Amino acid sequence: MPTNLPRITAYVSKEAQQRLRTLAKTRGLSQSQVIEELINTAHQDRRDWIAQQAGHQTMLTLALLTALAKRTLNEEELAKVRQMGGQAGALLFGPLGKRPFDVDAPPPEDDRLVALFAALSE
Repeated sequence: MPTNLPRITAYVSKEAQQRLRTLAKTRGLSQSQVIEELINTAHQDRRDWIAQQAGHQTMLTLALLTALAKRTLNEEELAKVRQMGGQAGALLFGPLGKRPFDVDAPPPEDDRLVALFAALSE
């Protein structure tokens, strides 16, 4: 059947060819579809996931440090630390502007999260 799609030709080992056949059969795809899927998967930009993971780790750290700070610092010391953190953020990342988006989802209503937040806030 004629096609306008570009053709890719490559030499591979017999083992790689057999693995491609097996993979195509297992997934119910043509060999061309498997190769295209593998290329697309390898080409994905994973920076969004990494940024999200960094955000989650930062929130965990922030929750623990806030709990420790509230137990060890008085209100005046805590205010100074917050101010210093804001200044450091502005110096490193620039001034914090208006948020360009709204948060679509409400926070989860899981009782375990509420209890954890309450425990860390005391």
